[in-house]
Parts: sequence; structure tokens; C-alpha cells
Amino acid sequence: MRQFLDQENLLTRVASVKHAEAVRPGAFVEYTTAFDPVELTLAPDVISPELVEAVTRFTVKQDYLERFPAEGGHEAREEHAQRMGIAADMKGELARAIANAVKADTRQETTREYYGRVTATPALTLITICDLAHFIVDDPDRLLDGTFTVLGKVIAPVEKDAPTFSRNKLLRNLAPAALDSGIEEVRKLMSNAPKVGEKPPSEYIDLKLASRVNGASMRIMPLAIYS
Repeated sequence: MRQFLDQENLLTRVASVKHAEAVRPGAFVEYTTAFDPVELTLAPDVISPELVEAVTRFTVKQDYLERFPAEGGHEAREEHAQRMGIAADMKGELARAIANAVKADTRQETTREYYGRVTATPALTLITICDLAHFIVDDPDRLLDGTFTVLGKVIAPVEKDAPTFSRNKLLRNLAPAALDSGIEEVRKLMSNAPKVGEKPPSEYIDLKLASRVNGASMRIMPLAIYS
């Protein structure tokens, strides 16, 4: 099939933004790239609802402990402790529910997206949408190791700084700026979490959840992926 498409001049080799802008949905393309995962789909595996709840509860309790009453005797301290427990439970449960909703929205049980970073200057990312049922091997993460050539069909035109979460039912309703703000709040929570050794967890976990695909991007449905 590839030989036929090439002979009939129906196959476009994409190696730059200019090449990508020249093709339209329905065109057959070929490109070589090393793949990156979509970080959003990996985040729920690391930042679990249990972790989000625990960090939220810790932050609430830390705030209350810093304001622990020095006067009023045992009754004042007991009342403050009760309020601390109620606040920690309420905010912890809410944070866990939100984390569960995001996790459900980002699951990719039948299909998975991979970012093919073709060029860096100017940036071009070919978002490759793979049906997991068509993998020859059972480990779809094999695509993250090494460089591959893709023969595929364009399913969406080039976009500039496309929102990363545009395909998610829940997160697509939020502006990228709002998501940036939310991610920054998560970073702050991690900075306030208990230290590991002498450093906060943020020193060990680099949270790189981008709200946009930098530069130009185009969505591709692959027909074949090979090394």
C-alpha cells in the first residue's frame, strides 16, 4: 500500500511545519519520530486520589497547628482540634472526589495518544492516536523506546498551541490558564508536604503537566508503525 501511495504521489513526507501546513485531513503522510507520552494520562498513576487526599489533609492540619490557641485552656484546644478534624475531612474528601473525576476522564483503555516531536524550532508535534487492540505486542509503551516511522492519515489540520485537554470531557471546559493555575496549586501542595530526607517531594517529582501543545500540532491516525 505504501508503495502504491508513493508511486501515485499520494504520500507526503512530513518533516517540518511547512510540510504539515500543506496537507489537509484525509491526506496520507509519513514521518519519523521519537514518541513522548501524553503526560496527563500518566499523572493519575502517580498523583493518585489517595495521595491528593493525604496531602490536602496534611496541609489543612498544618495550617490549624500553626494557629493552635495558646489561651483558653483545654476546652479551647479541644474545640480547635475538632474544627481541624472536620476541615481536614471535608477538604480531603473533596480533593479525592475531584482527583477521581479527573482520573476517570483521562483513562485511555482502548486508545492512547503519543506525541511525535518532529521538530523543535519551529515546534511541530504529530499527535498519533493508536488503537491498543492493534498492537502486535501487549506493551503499548514500547513506542516510547527508540525512533519509529509512521505511515498514517491526517484526521485534523494543524493547530497552534492546541489545548492539551481538548479531548477530555471534563477538562476541555476549563481554559488553559485555569489549568495552569490548578497545576501550580498542586505544586504548592507538594512543596508543603512532609520532607523526604531534607527535601520536599517537589524536589523528587517534576510535575510537567502542560496545558497546551507547544507550537504547531496535527492529529494522525496511523496505518502502520515500524522501526
